[in-house]
Amino acid sequence: MSAAADAFQQANSLFVDENYEQALEWYNKAIELDAAIAEYYSKRAACFLKLKRFTGTSLPLCRTGIDDRTAARSSRHSRVQRLCKMPTLP
Repeated sequence: MSAAADAFQQANSLFVDENYEQALEWYNKAIELDAAIAEYYSKRAACFLKLKRFTGTSLPLCRTGIDDRTAARSSRHSRVQRLCKMPTLP
């Protein structure tokens, strides 16, 4: 298993345990190690949702993977797009 996959697996475990802040750190690490995996971006977007981060730097980070051709081929691509189109809360 690659280092990126290991980081992703660690992030998923933290996400399941509802430790979203640490999960976000590990999803970021997985993306740093392999930016071509669309699922890493969609799970990071899910963390932003759980943390209720709909504004600031989280939205551009959420959109990062959308234009990637790898993301376009992924079945999760439409989910990432929906997550990134969340309305801004007051």
